[in-house]
Amino acid sequence: MSFFRIKLERSPIGLSKQIRTVVESLGLGKRHSVAYCEANPISAGKIFRIKELVSVSEVEKVISREEERKARSPPSGFTVLHRRYPTA
Repeated sequence: MSFFRIKLERSPIGLSKQIRTVVESLGLGKRHSVAYCEANPISAGKIFRIKELVSVSEVEKVISREEERKARSPPSGFTVLHRRYPTA
């Protein structure tokens, strides 16, 4: 089963009540919030209504908020790329 990963890129402030209702029905609140919906014609129609406000990608499984945060964080520590003065 596939899902749509929807990220709200632009704010619906100043748009019609219908558009804001569609944004809320998809589970999106603030800018850069992420929601997952099943890939079906109903959710595709909702996404089509707000296509200028969101970015959409199709994924195979839903990722939790903690898993997304962990994937974005850089590895701990540091890596030496080049030494200016070589050690003996």
